[in-house]
Amino acid sequence: MRQDAVGGGAHEQPAALGGSPSGPAGGTPGQLRAEALGRAHALRALAEEVERTSRDIAVCRDDPSWSGMAHDAFVVSLDRLAGEVRLAAGLLHDAHPAPGSAPGCPVTPR
Repeated sequence: MRQDAVGGGAHEQPAALGGSPSGPAGGTPGQLRAEALGRAHALRALAEEVERTSRDIAVCRDDPSWSGMAHDAFVVSLDRLAGEVRLAAGLLHDAHPAPGSAPGCPVTPR
């Protein structure tokens, strides 16, 4: 479930957008693991794109349309974002169901 930013109400995310068609607790442990690995891969791809964008922007450092401080702050923010996304991907990739957890429960990193 996700929080609706406008109305504040929580609702299920449709399966087409990455939600589970059987609800938040649906799916077998194998399906849940496959979904977690798929999301980890997507996060890694996102981190790579953020890093590429950061490199592309770095060459604009001396462009008069950017102020030095604004440019530097933006590049630092992109670098931090890439690092956080990479960390999230690693944690999600390494996550395994906790012993005794019910099917469909969130996995925990080891």
